[in-house]
Amino acid sequence: MKLSPQLAGLLAIPTAEGVAREEIATRILQATNHYELDPKAEGQDNVLLEIASLTAQFGELVESCKRYDQLLREHPQSALVETAYFEAIRLRTILKVYGAAISWGNSFQQLFARIVPPR
Repeated sequence: MKLSPQLAGLLAIPTAEGVAREEIATRILQATNHYELDPKAEGQDNVLLEIASLTAQFGELVESCKRYDQLLREHPQSALVETAYFEAIRLRTILKVYGAAISWGNSFQQLFARIVPPR
């Protein structure tokens, strides 16, 4: 099945190489250290989102899913919840963990019913 360019773009994660990869690793470590200093501090949801995104760019998609899950668990009132759900579903689809992607998709649809109209 041929994917549309938009869908193919959603299901692609360009991973960094060389020096860029080293820079991403450094940023992940710095953000992780910042988060661990005070996980409940204001703005830490942004830090987790950054860690998750950088981890995906680094090529560690399963670990990235764990960070998005952590954001959803530890910061359920965050304005970033919708983004975290979307990315968790997208990464699970890329990883071909379709059962989990469907389950997460159903949860997303229930939580954000105002955005995704019922069929």
